[in-house]
Amino acid sequence: MSFPTILRTVFALFMTAALAWGLHLHGERESDPEIQPEKLRYTPFLPVSLLPAMMGVWALLFWCMFGLRGMAENLLAIGFTILLQLSLYTACLMALLPLLRRRLRPSVCAILWMLPNYLHLCFNGAYRIGIPRVVLKLPGRWFVRLGIVWFAGFAAVMLWGIGAHLRFRHVVLSQAQPVTEPDILNLLGRERDHAGQRKKRYRLVQSPAVQTPMTIGLFSSSTRIVLPERTYTMEELQLIFRHEMVHIGRGDSEAKFYLLFCTALGWWNPLMWLARRRSADDLELSCDETVLHSIDGDCRRPYAELLLRTAGDQRGFTTCLSASAGALRYRLRQVMNPGKRTSGLVVTAVAFTLLLTNMGNITVGYLPERCSTLLLNGAAADTITVEEAYTLTDSGIDKISYRITDETALWNYLLQHEAYRVNQLLYDFELGLQDPFITLWYRSGEEQRAVTLYQDYIQSMHWLGPEKPRYYYCPGILTELLDSGILVRDNSIAEP
Repeated sequence: MSFPTILRTVFALFMTAALAWGLHLHGERESDPEIQPEKLRYTPFLPVSLLPAMMGVWALLFWCMFGLRGMAENLLAIGFTILLQLSLYTACLMALLPLLRRRLRPSVCAILWMLPNYLHLCFNGAYRIGIPRVVLKLPGRWFVRLGIVWFAGFAAVMLWGIGAHLRFRHVVLSQAQPVTEPDILNLLGRERDHAGQRKKRYRLVQSPAVQTPMTIGLFSSSTRIVLPERTYTMEELQLIFRHEMVHIGRGDSEAKFYLLFCTALGWWNPLMWLARRRSADDLELSCDETVLHSIDGDCRRPYAELLLRTAGDQRGFTTCLSASAGALRYRLRQVMNPGKRTSGLVVTAVAFTLLLTNMGNITVGYLPERCSTLLLNGAAADTITVEEAYTLTDSGIDKISYRITDETALWNYLLQHEAYRVNQLLYDFELGLQDPFITLWYRSGEEQRAVTLYQDYIQSMHWLGPEKPRYYYCPGILTELLDSGILVRDNSIAEP
């Protein structure tokens, strides 16, 4: 096992242990009947803004460091890598979801949808992996065109989702009237205190535009709890307010924004749209579970009847008591016959570890360059003089020299190949690339350069120049070169 693999495995296990411990404390806090009123009872399972925020930070940094073109190239390369991992993870989760819902608590299923938010952790020095296992080659024109189409679709889906939320919010709140009954407001205050939200003053309104109670708003200052124009008993209102306080405390509206972000990344994939619906259902199932566990007495039947009578519509980043009929049937079954389910910490830990350790194993090779551009830097091949060709022994100090049988054939061979860029932010090629390799030192005029040929990669750099080594994907280049007899081992004795 290579050192990068060991390092990223240790890092993933450390993060997994921290995640499992945090989720354990989260469950204890929600179920603690004696929690202090000033402490938050309901908090988000996982922060859901990290991946979108980090991609925004990367865009700004790349713009400052490389300009607009460099920003687009690096951001697209990272975006494609994240998208590949996200699509694979979503496909596996969708296939296992029926089994997971039968075996695990709803809160665990909700958490599993949020785990890809931590993929940003993979883009740091401690976690860089050696080399990708699979490189999908994209022709130059396709990388650019696919990048434009992908970004246009991403922007369109995000704007559509945000616009739909704002339109729905306007329709709901433009007709809303504040609730002023003291008993109802006092009950809301007690539920707010029970949730540890004593400093928050969420406004309670009533609107004819909704059929089910809901919470609308991404930020605490703009959050509104909305009731339809119908009469509820105080027991029903307690269930409604408890349900909405769980949603508010856990930040489920923000979670739905994150799910829209993931859907926008893979907007062309129907599975991503289906996953968005399934994940929203799991958020509601998890909320149902928490409400029923936190209220004394046999409230399952009244809660189920309340869900049945208040089925309605939710759009945008809203959370509501009861949504579509398809989801409602499943929720009613879970409310009335919950069954025994495990805490799911082991499943969550395994999924998180696999997600992190496999990130980057599949990536894209993009913007191919002719080796003539890459190696010669504008010089003519007949002006190049190869000064040395060698490989290092196992000690890493002694050299084994190689002899070029036909220098013209060597350059003709190299120059007919295309080398694909691979984004280097995720990989540590110096540790990941192993033997065999051959390094060529060559000179063109006053400029001296070196190129190292690996099994499937090329490393190009200036000698004593400011340029850092750059790695390109070029499958099979070294094997073909040796098999052709253009490079042959000069002797079998290592040179000191």
